[in-house]
Amino acid sequence: MQGKIFEYIEEKFDKPLTLVFGYMLIIFSIVPLDSLFENVCSVAWIRYLIYLPIFITWTIYWVVKRKWIPRNVKNMVGLVLCIQTENDKQKKRLKNDLVQRINELIGKQNLTKIINIIFLNEKQSEIVNSAIQEPNNIRGKIFNSSGKLTKFGKVQKRINGNFYVLGSIKERKDVENKYFLNLDGLVVHDRLEVNSQTSLKNEFQNIWARSIEFQEKVEFKGFLLSADLIFIAVQYIVGLAALYSGKAFIAVNLHKKVEQTLSRIKNPPPNLTNVLRKLQELIPQEYFVIAYAYNQLSKIEDAEKYLKLLFKREPNNYNGLLLKSIIEFSHYNQPEKSLETNNHAKKYSNNDGTWMYNQGFLLLFLTKFEEALKKYKRIAESTFVNEEVILNEVISFNKNMITNSPDYAQSYFILGFLYYKKRNNIPLAYQYFENYKRRAKDPKFNYLTKRVDSYLNELNQWMKLK
Repeated sequence: MQGKIFEYIEEKFDKPLTLVFGYMLIIFSIVPLDSLFENVCSVAWIRYLIYLPIFITWTIYWVVKRKWIPRNVKNMVGLVLCIQTENDKQKKRLKNDLVQRINELIGKQNLTKIINIIFLNEKQSEIVNSAIQEPNNIRGKIFNSSGKLTKFGKVQKRINGNFYVLGSIKERKDVENKYFLNLDGLVVHDRLEVNSQTSLKNEFQNIWARSIEFQEKVEFKGFLLSADLIFIAVQYIVGLAALYSGKAFIAVNLHKKVEQTLSRIKNPPPNLTNVLRKLQELIPQEYFVIAYAYNQLSKIEDAEKYLKLLFKREPNNYNGLLLKSIIEFSHYNQPEKSLETNNHAKKYSNNDGTWMYNQGFLLLFLTKFEEALKKYKRIAESTFVNEEVILNEVISFNKNMITNSPDYAQSYFILGFLYYKKRNNIPLAYQYFENYKRRAKDPKFNYLTKRVDSYLNELNQWMKLK
């Protein structure tokens, strides 16, 4: 009984009547005490002045609390449930069956440190739903949290949720009494590229079940199944948003759980079958992103751990093999093995030329200059998608090489070549080739130096120095 009273007060808290009711409780509490205080202070207005802060405090509390919305825990994925109901029976089913089931799934899948449920009451749900519908309806869409601060943007800033489950529960007579769950969702993401936004939106529309209905006589199972479908969709979509935002660790944790769940379902519907197939492609990609990040932080053991997980799924993963080659060279100082791994990766390059840049560098490092120059000739004559990104990385890598080893002549050659043939930066190319010649005095460099002399002659003609 007491619990119901508190629930009722919480639901009606925003009403002015609640404010008045609070004043009355304060007055009824003060009246018995006032006769005691009268013996200490006989001046009535002084006693009333002492009581005044109590009324002010209650007023401030009511003003703030009536529009209060809970906030997500920092660094956790906030799952915001704002589902409106028609009666107390539906509220009970929502809280005891659907919400409790999602909590159970979070616990069973060891996601309590990743996903935080924010269950909004009727009034709070009304505020969120109203904000989402104005000024333009963004239900069933994705919301860029770095965009213009709309009415919903202000609400989102307070809650800091990642996925909103919106809608209502209705109970209607259709031959038999049925529950109708009209649910929609909204995923909030960081700033994403246009292609990523489009992909996220399409995946969201494919997996989300907007309308669920079941008979009242199977209401318990119906709510459990609804919770399962909601949770699968939330994990999958939030995982995608995390991946596209560069948070691969969250992505892989969520997606592995979805994969495990879907693998246990016999004869899943087509949309879930499609999700399972895509997860088999996404999870290796996420392992690679994590391994790459650890390598950038020089945490090689962690990088190799995720590479092993990657190769367990895809033994010939192209990007994974390239990263393995880099680790073998940079960390273990095994250029021959690195070259072997890179050559193996070449077979799975699918027109990506990153392997050529790596191979050219390794051949120069091993002083196999004739082979290296053939490779650099091919680099100069070819292009591939996203080559500019790789080019920037190669230039940055070789600049770091000469910073750490100022007399390493091969990196000066590489920089000169790339600025000449790929960037058309004649002055910089000339500078790096000249620096190469000052350092390549050993006879072993003669073959490479002849080519540099040829390039310098061409550059001199370009710069009209001769």
